[in-house]
Order: sequence, then structure tokens, then C-alpha cells
Amino acid sequence: ALLRAQGMHDPTAINRYRFAEARAPALADRAGELQPEHLLNWCRLRMDHPGITLIEGVGGLMVPLTRDFLVADWIRALAPNEVWLVVRARLGAINHMLLSIAQLAQMQMPPRHIILNAPDDEGRGYLADLHRALKMVACNAKVHTLLAGEMPVPQDFGLRVRGEND
Repeated sequence: ALLRAQGMHDPTAINRYRFAEARAPALADRAGELQPEHLLNWCRLRMDHPGITLIEGVGGLMVPLTRDFLVADWIRALAPNEVWLVVRARLGAINHMLLSIAQLAQMQMPPRHIILNAPDDEGRGYLADLHRALKMVACNAKVHTLLAGEMPVPQDFGLRVRGEND
């Protein structure tokens, strides 16, 4: 879907590593292919092009990419950048969200946007609690709610749509 949305066909153009198993990369990468410096260079090459580069992490800030390189290290190494935190609305989401916000604050990279992702009816039931929990912490992020079937609106994130005001 991401390739089609960008009019592309080659998965390696948008994804440096692909593993057969849906696991933390450090566990799925049985051959030891993932090299942090290669990943960082690959990302930096894409960031050098004009426009916006969106780099999606995997599983959370503390997920190991290798034995000694976490998603948080990846984000820090690509600084300065804007961090968007996506929280799936489900049991455990408040803990995940608040721990992630605290970790990002410690890294001095607070999230610019927090997207509360409620992909189903069960997720919708958690949204009010997530909003209340966010009010309990000092967080200046813009909060968005994404429900099942909804598409994000680029302008809500400060993004311009190609052809808009050109």
C-alpha cells in the first residue's frame, strides 16, 4: 500500500530490511544482517531529498534492533527530527504511552504529535482514558485520534499536500 501510494514498485526503495517473522528485529534477524550504521546511512540518504521523509519505527522506543541498538538509539542518531508517537488504543496503552513520553522527554525529543489509533470498536472504548491520562502529564504534543477506516489529514500534521498552494 505504501509503494502504491507513492507510485513506486521496488520495496527496497522504502524498506532497508525485511524479515520473514513479525518479531523484534534483533530476534527476527537470525543472519545478523541489520547493521545500525547501514540503516542510519540509508535513512540519511532519503532525508537528503527535498520534501518530507517519514521513518516508521518498529514496536516501540525500547525495541532492540540489534543487541546494543534500540529504536530510541535510531531516533537519537537521526536528530534533529520531529517525533510522532503512535499509540494503539487497547489494554496497556496508557502505560505504553506514558513510558514512551517519559523516555522521549529524557532524550530531549518530546513528541510533536501523538496519534491515538483505535482500529476497532474495542479500541474506541479506550480513547477517553487515553485522553484523560495525557492531561495528567506535561505534554505539548498535538493529539490526534485515528479511527478504523479513517485516513489521516496531512494538514492536521502541518503537512502540505502536493499541488496545494504551489
